[in-house]
Amino acid sequence: MILPVCLVLLYIPQILLSINVQTSLVPVPHETLASSLFEVSRVLFNRIMLYTIALTFVYSALKIWIVRAILMILLFISLNYDGIKKSSRSLLPIFIFSLVICFFFAIIHCLFGAEYSAYKYTTILFMPLFILLAFVLRLIKQRFLYFWLILLASFYLTSNFDKYRELYKRTDYVLLSNDLEKNEKKEEPIFVYRNISADILRLYYRGTNKIIPFPEAISYNKQFGPESWLIKDQDIKKLDETLTKDHNFYIIIVDDSGLRGFNESRNILMDFLLNNFKLIKEKSYKGRTILYEFSGKTD
Repeated sequence: MILPVCLVLLYIPQILLSINVQTSLVPVPHETLASSLFEVSRVLFNRIMLYTIALTFVYSALKIWIVRAILMILLFISLNYDGIKKSSRSLLPIFIFSLVICFFFAIIHCLFGAEYSAYKYTTILFMPLFILLAFVLRLIKQRFLYFWLILLASFYLTSNFDKYRELYKRTDYVLLSNDLEKNEKKEEPIFVYRNISADILRLYYRGTNKIIPFPEAISYNKQFGPESWLIKDQDIKKLDETLTKDHNFYIIIVDDSGLRGFNESRNILMDFLLNNFKLIKEKSYKGRTILYEFSGKTD
């Protein structure tokens, strides 16, 4: 059991990444029962595969299915079928427990929508599934065991690296703050979209100008929802009234394309800025955070 425990330790970063305080899902109208059941079956199957065979670094759905099919064929070849009957009694409680959790989330998904069965909630499935995986590893023929352990460990390590290398690091905001402090002048406001990143920037920025979250300051007392990133006409109007001809200003856009409607709102903001102001400078940080400097209003 030591080797499966090592695999669990390798996969812990994936669990931590899934247990976040937000979900990118926006409530949508309920579908028919049949389509809802099909959707929840598809989602749960993908979650189960994700928690046992980490292929998050593969971005092609076709390639994922090809790899899964090859792995299933290899698994059937590797299994010691004589030991399956002996282990079935031990496996049954864990298997039933996993099915009960899946059934619970299927009901939640059908009744209340996908936002209530997001990754951060279904991570509860991880432990029973990993216990099942540990039992399956015990059923693998000895000559194939290390092949599977090395294969799964390589999947988890690659997935961890792929996920965490794209996360924002403290140094990203330090560098962004240093660039602002070197080039800014007084009364050049700094607008930050999405708004939650304004609070992070304040931890490192030591300049003289005001940091303004856009479209509004985030409230940690409200339920997380699209109002914190969707841009409306009144938000653009308010921004237009704030800006003047006399002073340059900065716009920091943090890419949150996973949020529904974020890309459309970002395009609305950039169209307004490019049509009414002159872009002086643009700098990208890892391709996900972009600093724009604009001149005052054009006539």
